[in-house]
Parts: sequence; structure tokens; C-alpha cells
Amino acid sequence: MLSRIFQPLLVACLVAGTSRAADDPFVGKWKVNPSKSNPTDQMKVEVAGANRYTITFAPGAADTVVANGSDQPGLRGTTFSITVEGPNNWKVIRKKGGRTLLTANWTLSGDGKTLTDAYTEYEDDGSILN
Repeated sequence: MLSRIFQPLLVACLVAGTSRAADDPFVGKWKVNPSKSNPTDQMKVEVAGANRYTITFAPGAADTVVANGSDQPGLRGTTFSITVEGPNNWKVIRKKGGRTLLTANWTLSGDGKTLTDAYTEYEDDGSILN
């Protein structure tokens, strides 16, 4: 299921965040564009403190991390990190037992309405899914 959560996303913004969050273009509720993606799912990003975010991938499946590039406790015994690479670009990495499970580059469009998820998943057998 976790692999389905991180399938490539090309999404449209549904809800803006709080006034503080309005300065952060990643904050909001994101939904997959089903005509360009499979499967359909949603992701919601919320401010949880200074440079700290809660990312909800599905009901009951949320990570809360500081966006400083460090590995932090995540879902199901994993670690999750967010590195802010620019005002409209985040790099996310999920690991388990030190092994990288996935990497993704989340990029917002100039108007802040579309989030593109360039996603790569690393399988136990060494195969790569994009």
C-alpha cells in the first residue's frame, strides 16, 4: 500500500492553508489528476510548527517532520526526510533499516496550483519503479 501512496502525482491544489501557511506554497490539500496518474489518491500538507509539516497520504497515514533533510521517524517503522531545495521544490526520502525505499522530487508550478511528483521506488530485489 505504501508504494501506491507515492505513485507519481500530478495534482491540483484543493484547499489553501492558514494565513501563516499562505506564505508556504506546499501547504494545502493535493489531489491526483486521474487523467494523468494511476491510482487516484490524495495528499495533504499542513504546517505543524516552525519548518515542521504534517503530510497525510491517506486516512491514518501521516508523517510529521522538520524540513531539514534529516531522517526522522515515519510510518510503519520507516524514516522520512524532507529537504527544501528551493521555494517550489522539496526532495523527500523514505528509508527502512537504512535502505532507501523511495525518493521523490515535489515541484510546484509557478502559479502554485499544480504539484508534480517525480517518484522513484526501490524494491527489495533491486528493481526500480517510477
